[in-house]
Amino acid sequence: MINLRFGLPLFFLILHQHVANSAFGLNNPIVPLTVFFLFISSMCMFLIENNSLGYSKFIAVLMLFFFLGFWLLNPTLFKDISSLYFNLFITFYIISQRGFLAVKNQLAIIVLASALVGFFQIWGLSPLVHEWNSQFLDEKAGYMVRNIEVHNIIQHDFKNSYEYDSRQVRAPGIFHSSALVSGIFVMYIAFIFCGIYKSLKNYIFIPFLCILSGSKLVLLATLLFFVVTIIFLRLSLKKTFILMISSIFAVLLHKFMFNSLLDFQFNTDILLYSFDVRFEQYSLELLDLNSLLPNIYLIFGLVIGLFLTKNLLKISINTDKIFIYTVLIIAVSTSFFATPHIANFLFGWFYFPAFFVHRNVTKTNERTKNEDSSLKINSLGLSI
Repeated sequence: MINLRFGLPLFFLILHQHVANSAFGLNNPIVPLTVFFLFISSMCMFLIENNSLGYSKFIAVLMLFFFLGFWLLNPTLFKDISSLYFNLFITFYIISQRGFLAVKNQLAIIVLASALVGFFQIWGLSPLVHEWNSQFLDEKAGYMVRNIEVHNIIQHDFKNSYEYDSRQVRAPGIFHSSALVSGIFVMYIAFIFCGIYKSLKNYIFIPFLCILSGSKLVLLATLLFFVVTIIFLRLSLKKTFILMISSIFAVLLHKFMFNSLLDFQFNTDILLYSFDVRFEQYSLELLDLNSLLPNIYLIFGLVIGLFLTKNLLKISINTDKIFIYTVLIIAVSTSFFATPHIANFLFGWFYFPAFFVHRNVTKTNERTKNEDSSLKINSLGLSI
């Protein structure tokens, strides 16, 4: 059964994203604003009804309307700080009502739905599955209009990369943008590596999501997760075997279905171009690297010093929590790199609550002991 306490706000959240980024919503801004009020009002209603919470819920709601008022008075000046608080409020809403398990299940359902819909969107069988794709919006005479053009590319080898329309082959799934679904895929994969999704079967889906997304950031984040998992000795031979076999099968299946599309999306030139565009977007060329190097050396020295101190004084450090937070930081960072604005309320709903996982779930991690893939279960010491 659907838990309305978490299902209804998520419905309004996704609906707001679609309406606010549709031709109708952009031409009629009062509509997405109304849906946004329904979103925050539903959370306030369920929060206030929770009698197990003390005065903190009233303070949180009061601060919500405080920042909302400033945002309405001067959106240009207060949009970012208000959006940050909105995300923190969403996180407080989920954590205070112990909703992480519900959110975890929602994430799995959304990923599955987006993967299935995304396949048909890449296929280009019908423009109907792209009706909510904001990448097909154009401005004409001061109004936004939707102009969808798709081509059936299944088992058609165009060979020339310009034949592929990135708006089609970078499928948004059930979201309006491919950047949003890429962030969702990254978070889901992070949950798998962290052990929040405990079944080994989940590792089968990782390569398929990387390839299906067509996103360089999803692939990069997954590779970083893989490296961190190896460093912290959290990857058994069984998991490695599953990832290898699944990767081979995913590549072969994708090549069979879409021929040269994989080469188009993940070739070296477009990989470099993708990062170059983002570097220009963030104006990273304006950074003074000479001034940053001393800080980098300081941080590196600090890390080495902490490890030496730990060994000399025999200080016990919970490496399991460090591993989880490292993976989550990578996930949030790469997702924010894909959608660099704090007004994405998926951060508050799916991303930030994960940092409080130790207050919501009790889980164990698998640690590789030797090469015969024998698994040694280690308790994280996390409490409900």
